Amino acid sequence: MSEPQGALRLRRRDFRLGECAVALLLIALLGAILFSRFTDWRDEAEQVAVRQLVATLRLALQVEAARTAGARGSQALEPLAGHNPMDWLERKPANYRGEVDILLPDVQEPGTWVFERRDKTLVYLTFSDKKFPVGTSKLLRFKVEFSRTPGVANTPGQDAAGAGLVLTQISGALNPQ
Repeated sequence: MSEPQGALRLRRRDFRLGECAVALLLIALLGAILFSRFTDWRDEAEQVAVRQLVATLRLALQVEAARTAGARGSQALEPLAGHNPMDWLERKPANYRGEVDILLPDVQEPGTWVFERRDKTLVYLTFSDKKFPVGTSKLLRFKVEFSRTPGVANTPGQDAAGAGLVLTQISGALNPQ
């Protein structure tokens, strides 16, 4: 015995709606997974970019220290401590916003660098706090410091007496690579 024509149509419509619901559910699930991956990739890219710029700044600092010590002696290095390391770059990064007297983290946009004159620190505000321990700031702070290590000679950026400049991270934490 065959089913009435209307019941058959109704059963087909229910089947199509079920298929559509399953397809939408799968699309939503895949979208959530892709979004999660995208934020992870963005965080990783941010860390790589910060590490690369810090390495470039450290190299520029070594070059400036060698140039200054070669021209005026190691006693001329101490006044460079606290200097803005971005000044030693030929071209500043696009996300460098310049110097400020006092940093206002609520005003600074994520993913940007500024040099805070008051503390003489270079500051980066991260996009995400996932890479920091709970309760720490989203700010990475770096400072050019004068260092004297007796007995350490022939280290880049230091003279024979061990005097030199270093770019030190003083707050925040990048995940180690």
